[in-house]
Formats: sequence, structure tokens, C-alpha cells
Amino acid sequence: MGQTSIGVDIVAAIAWHLRVGSAWRALPAGFPPWRTVYGCSGAGSRRACSRS
Repeated sequence: MGQTSIGVDIVAAIAWHLRVGSAWRALPAGFPPWRTVYGCSGAGSRRACSRS
């Protein structure tokens, strides 16, 4: 899996969370680990998830 597909998966997981309104830990299988998604969402930290 390349960096692009990981980024797309994270965005898809954040969109799923916002649409469903479920807990971060309830992310379905197939998404990245919930801690990764939570950290990149902005809810987990002030710093955005980026690759510079």
C-alpha cells in the first residue's frame, strides 16, 4: 500500500466517522487503525497528519 492509498483510506475513515457518528474505536475492518485515523483527524491533536 502506497502513501496515497493510506491517505485516501484515512480520509474515507474520517468521512465514515462523521457520517455515522460512531466512536472512533468502532471503525469497521478495512480502515486503518482507529488511533491513526483519530490522530490525523484533528480531534486527536492540534497538528494535522501530513507527510512533508
